[in-house]
Amino acid sequence: MSLHPVEAAWRRFRASPGAALLQECLRLQPDYLGSVGLARLPAEVRLAGAVSWNILALQEARARGEAIGARLSAAGTRLANSLAAWAAYREAKTIYTVELLLADALARTPWPDAVPTAALRLPSRCPVLTLPWRGETVHVAAHYDLLTTAEASGRLELRLSLLVGDQWATLSILHLVGDDLGACVRDAEHVTDELLEARDVHPDDRPPGGAAGVFHTDLPGLALTVLLYLGGEPDLVRQVHPGARPDREARMRRRDPER
Repeated sequence: MSLHPVEAAWRRFRASPGAALLQECLRLQPDYLGSVGLARLPAEVRLAGAVSWNILALQEARARGEAIGARLSAAGTRLANSLAAWAAYREAKTIYTVELLLADALARTPWPDAVPTAALRLPSRCPVLTLPWRGETVHVAAHYDLLTTAEASGRLELRLSLLVGDQWATLSILHLVGDDLGACVRDAEHVTDELLEARDVHPDDRPPGGAAGVFHTDLPGLALTVLLYLGGEPDLVRQVHPGARPDREARMRRRDPER
């Protein structure tokens, strides 16, 4: 019985030097929380991304002969995001395989700007969506993190990441601070642009689009729509236990995804 590709990637990462770095981040996390005045993390978050970002930025600074890590390369940024995503995934192990007909139908729906933010609730700390995308199968993880630039508030942001090899590349970041999803996206774009400037991140190291990607782009928009859909029609999206070979969902073939 073959492993699901995401679980296989996790096991390879677990056997790599990244595993020791993940343990170091978890060990140092209480110190970070104390420095920002938080007694504990929100229940939705396993590892604050700022912890891995700061550790890697300091490592890169020392390699350059600098005392303070105020910026992080594109490779370091991806690793920092991967550490937070894998920390959440290893406790959740929640994978959903989305059928082609359903994905096609949801991809044609308008972007849910006016949907109340309260409607977006992840079914676990890190649900992974296995999606058909442009003739291929891709894997998108969703996990919560502390709100960028306002970590001490304890408020949350939603991060979507694409599996690339054994790491998770950031697709989009949604700040869960507005009444509706459109307001959340606008806040994320504004704050992320300011953060990139403040950290003096080189243009070549900045995410596409400047603001960590925008949810209105095709793949992040589809992933967000699927996450919203999970709350209403879980019978059409199958949960796969890592290590099990998924079977085709017969009910999906009998029902009309256009509804």
